[in-house]
Amino acid sequence: MDFILLLWFACGLVAAAIGAKKGEGCLALIAGLIFGPLGILATVFSKGNRKECPFCRERVHRAASVCPHCQRDLAKGI
Repeated sequence: MDFILLLWFACGLVAAAIGAKKGEGCLALIAGLIFGPLGILATVFSKGNRKECPFCRERVHRAASVCPHCQRDLAKGI
């Protein structure tokens, strides 16, 4: 029983780590804690708080005004 609880907690931490890179750390932590391995999968396949740069097609933070990849102004490309 302790092993299962430890595994479920680890799933929450892994999901939170993946979600933090996508801008949704807390939501991913909750999903990982509630759904376990399925929460990790949901976090891996979610788009997160990101949008696509219209110039280089990289995913950047939704509030970014300059793309960190191609250094172009995102306000002009929208």
